[in-house]
Amino acid sequence: DVGCGYEAARQMRRRGRIAPQHWPHVVAASRRLGIAGVSYEWLAGRAAMQRAAVMQGEAA
Repeated sequence: DVGCGYEAARQMRRRGRIAPQHWPHVVAASRRLGIAGVSYEWLAGRAAMQRAAVMQGEAA
């Protein structure tokens, strides 16, 4: 639904993050499928939280 191959989708799931170049497709697919709450703002917020967690881990 987001226009990427199986391996790319598998890697994003394994890492627990969606590559930013896929965000437009994820938002569009979510709207098309009626999945509420998925927006650019939500994706950006998740990415920021993950970056902060990584930075905290590196500082420890």
